[in-house]
Amino acid sequence: MPKQFIKRLLLCITILTTAVVAAPACLWDEDTEKMEQQRPPRVLDLITGRFVRHSVEYYRWRAEDRIFRLRKDPENLKLLDDLAVSYDKMGQHELAIETILKKDAIESGLYETYANLGTFHIHNGNFAEGAKHIRRAIEINANAHFGREIYQLLVVEYVLSKQVDGKTVLPLRGRDTEAQTSGFAEFVHANRKTPNNREARAKETQAALKGVLGMMRFGNFRSPVLLEVVGDLLQLVEDHGYAKWVAARAYLKASYETSGTDASEIFSRMHDSLAASDRSKGFRVILEIELDDAKTWYDKIRDDELKWIASGVNVEAAFAQKYYVNKTLQTESPTLSETESDSNLIPVFDAQPQSSVRQMPSNLDTQRTSRPVPSSPFRRSAEQKMIWLYALIGITAFFLLFIVFIASRRVLRRNSPIAE
Repeated sequence: MPKQFIKRLLLCITILTTAVVAAPACLWDEDTEKMEQQRPPRVLDLITGRFVRHSVEYYRWRAEDRIFRLRKDPENLKLLDDLAVSYDKMGQHELAIETILKKDAIESGLYETYANLGTFHIHNGNFAEGAKHIRRAIEINANAHFGREIYQLLVVEYVLSKQVDGKTVLPLRGRDTEAQTSGFAEFVHANRKTPNNREARAKETQAALKGVLGMMRFGNFRSPVLLEVVGDLLQLVEDHGYAKWVAARAYLKASYETSGTDASEIFSRMHDSLAASDRSKGFRVILEIELDDAKTWYDKIRDDELKWIASGVNVEAAFAQKYYVNKTLQTESPTLSETESDSNLIPVFDAQPQSSVRQMPSNLDTQRTSRPVPSSPFRRSAEQKMIWLYALIGITAFFLLFIVFIASRRVLRRNSPIAE
């Protein structure tokens, strides 16, 4: 019995140790202008949600503020933009459309109006109508939002081209998860008539990626459509494999956002086909760590906004002082990776100047500006965290095996004929 027990215990420890170790759209309002002056987030930050943005409670506060101010100035176009975008951010897309049409009735032909109207229709599920207004916005100003509307329109046209009986079926690239096709990326090159040479394709891929990431930043970063097309574009980025790992995360995040559907399982397999087979489980753990970290980081911003709303201060001004002026929240390198900024990665965004928002009077309760969202002193990339985790598991397994070895020797000595 003792010998059988020891063998079973050793087998269980070995199995346990082996198992663990192997283991769309873009808006325009006052905030958009301010945030575009900040240095843009990294790709991974946009996938996980670790970037500066407002809470739903903020948009509810701003809607009430703009309604009050519009009573005194009912034809203020900027206030109408802000109110319409606030409604859209709260999921009230019909009210957003109604509000922006009031603005258009006051003064028609404005780029911002059609960019917002198209986006509201897209968010409301009416892609064809949304595309019509986005085209009108591009005709008025093709270079606004750094040309982002061009790629927003391409995303919408890509969705429309993949619809079945008027319904959007995900993933857009189909159910063939093994084929290393680039989906939306090839659609972009075909429609933009990109010359068939490496430099031209790399430049167009970068521009498309910049445009779609802008849609995630100012629109809906949780959109499975945007996550899918980001993954498709990243597959064409030449950076010795890192971009493909980030693409795998984008597909995996899309599987989370479509949980409970057939699309979720397909997105999950798309992740597996990109991630090395022996790293697939590890990548899932890494993304969970990154998502938890992003939620903790963003919750601090939301807590600040809730505090400012409760105290009755000007929430916009307080937010601007703490998050627009302060540089510590913004990313330092417009690259794909935190740890590979010196490599030959294709940059996702061109560097933008930091905001020069004027400082507010110091009578607001916004004194914690030196480190607005404090990081852990042990802040590392998820890959480094996993290395430490595996090392800890290995050390623990070693000590368990050592204890079992000592115990087994004592049992064998006790049952030995010599001992008797």
